[in-house]
Order: sequence, then C-alpha cells, then structure tokens
Amino acid sequence: MPSPTTIHEFRHPSSPYLISTDPHKLSLDAISAAFSSSELYSASPLQTSQLATCLRHSLCLGLYLIPTNAPSDLSTTATSSLPSGTTYASTAIPSSTSTSTTTTYAQIGLARLVTDHVTFAYLTDVYVLPDYRGRGLARWLLHCVDQVLGRFAALRRTLCIVRKDDGVSGLYEECLGMREFGSVSDEQEKQIEGEAAKNGVPAALNGHSGDKTADEQQYVVLSKTGKGTWAHGSFLSTSGAGADA
Repeated sequence: MPSPTTIHEFRHPSSPYLISTDPHKLSLDAISAAFSSSELYSASPLQTSQLATCLRHSLCLGLYLIPTNAPSDLSTTATSSLPSGTTYASTAIPSSTSTSTTTTYAQIGLARLVTDHVTFAYLTDVYVLPDYRGRGLARWLLHCVDQVLGRFAALRRTLCIVRKDDGVSGLYEECLGMREFGSVSDEQEKQIEGEAAKNGVPAALNGHSGDKTADEQQYVVLSKTGKGTWAHGSFLSTSGAGADA
C-alpha cells in the first residue's frame, strides 16, 4: 500500500503567486529550459526522461503564477516566519492519486529537496526566473522551504552548496538558519553531493552532471542541524565506482 504524500501549498499575501509541492503542477519544459540556461550554474541540461526521474524522486517546491481560474481554498496560516497574510494548506493524499486539474500554472521558479522525508535533506536547484526577480520571491520561496522542512519528524541535517561569489549565504542564513560549513573545490563538491545517497537517496538522482569550467570555482557548504540526533564529527565523504571521475 503506498504511503500518504502531503501536498503543501502557500499563496502569496499580496501578489498572484503560489508555491506548491504538488508534483503534478511541475512543468518539465519550464524546468528543462532553466537547467539549460546560464542562470542556473548548479545544474546542467538533462534528457527529458532523466529530468522526470530526478523530479519524481525529489521533494520539489514549484513557484507559479496563479491563473485567474485557480481555486481559492487555502486557510490562513499562523506561522510568523512567513509574510503576514500568506495562506497555507496541506493535504495528505495517497501517492498513487493524481492531483492534476485542468488549471495550468506557469512555473517561474523551483527549490528541490533530495531527501528521505524524515532525517536528511539536500537543497539544490533553487531559482527564480530573471523576469520575476526583485520582488522578494526568492526569500519567500526559502521561507516556505523552511516551513516544509519543519514538518519532518526527525530532521538531522539540511545541506546545500552555493557559489562563494554569489553572496547568497546571508539569505540562506536568514530564511533557513543555515551556517557555512566550509569551502570546497569542484571535485569536493561532487563528493559532498554523494552525501544524499548515504541517507537513502540514489546519487544518480541529484540532477548534476559534474560538468564545470576548469577554473576551480570555489563553493560554500551550508548546513543546519535539525531536531533529530546526529553526533558531532568531521564531514567525511568518498566517491564510489559509479561516481564521476
């Protein structure tokens, strides 16, 4: 019997935007276009079948424009970390049940969690399309990610990797409470991404090809410990036989 899946949805307090974890709202075309652009340095283009598998095995928060014919049935949330007036709803449905409707949502952003849904999450592929930047949507998206992670039963650690010269570490600290774990090179980044596989998620589903420029761009690992127990110690990682050279 399939386990229930919880769909989280957040409606913006003053503008026609929606954030949803409903996988049926995701647009393969929109995400593929973003992965193929220079705007998203952390990802490389994937074949359609690869992208579909990647998304199916991830917890994705899609950012959408709300069409005029969309239903309006979200109840007000009391969560103070979200903008005042943000409405929230969660629905538990069997994972085999389709939630697709005739309503079409234009996807303008994404935040993807590679996760076991209980103890560990690796945050990656966070973006807002250029035409919609400067409106506070990235900050709102990260706040909503934090709300979803807060519902994990025994979250031990959340990780993400950002480029050092992007200047976004402060935003992740503000919205998610993440702190810098250390600086890594391109080669070390590929090894750290394998940490997701050690926590029950196949490394092949992380959506990154490892193809980077040769200038050894430096990255920063951001980390946040959660409610579950995780002994303190060194961050150790090794690549397996199937890892990129």
